[in-house]
This record gives sequence, structure tokens and C-alpha cells, in this order.
Amino acid sequence: MNNMDNKVVKVGLGVIIIRDNKVLLGLRQGSHGAGEWAYPGGKVEFGETIFEAAIRETKEETGFDFEPSGFVGIYSLVNEYLEPKYSATPHPVKLIYRGNIVGGELIKNNEE
Repeated sequence: MNNMDNKVVKVGLGVIIIRDNKVLLGLRQGSHGAGEWAYPGGKVEFGETIFEAAIRETKEETGFDFEPSGFVGIYSLVNEYLEPKYSATPHPVKLIYRGNIVGGELIKNNEE
């Protein structure tokens, strides 16, 4: 097996929501980065557009209906500290979008 066979690239996204000069963040639980504050976001599922993933992840994690309004940026980070857990080096490519809350109500989510 070649050294690159266990290397994984995943596409994810994050959303930046600012309302009343405040940024919406969630406290990560039960996944990598547990205990850290982060924008809502997650993985893009197979067959899903980036906008659909942004809308779905925001709804799942916050309860809010999200409307993307623009692209902020992209970053790529090799997470070598996760290699022992996954027997691979996760390499996320994350797209960041900004947008607005257009409905829904804030929920407490203990799963994300």
C-alpha cells in the first residue's frame, strides 16, 4: 500500500451570520474540536450543492433558516493531530459563506 492510500480530502463549509453586530458561534461537542467555539457548518453530503449544505447545516446546528449572501473565502488544513484516531490524515477543504437568518428559532443542539 502506498503512503497516499490512507489520505483523505473532504469538503466542508462554515457559515458566518452577523446580526445586531454579533457573530453566531456554537460550542463544539462530541467531535474534533470539542469545547471550542466555531461557526455553524459541516461536511457537504454527496449530491448536495454547497448552498444546500450551508442551509442544511445551519438548520441542523442552530434551528435557523439560512440564506447565503456571499462567499467569504476558502482554506485548507492538514489535520495531522487526527491521524492516530482515523488512521489517516484528514485534509478538509472548507468554504466559508456569509448570510442571513430568514426564519426559524434558535435550538439547543447537544449533538454537534
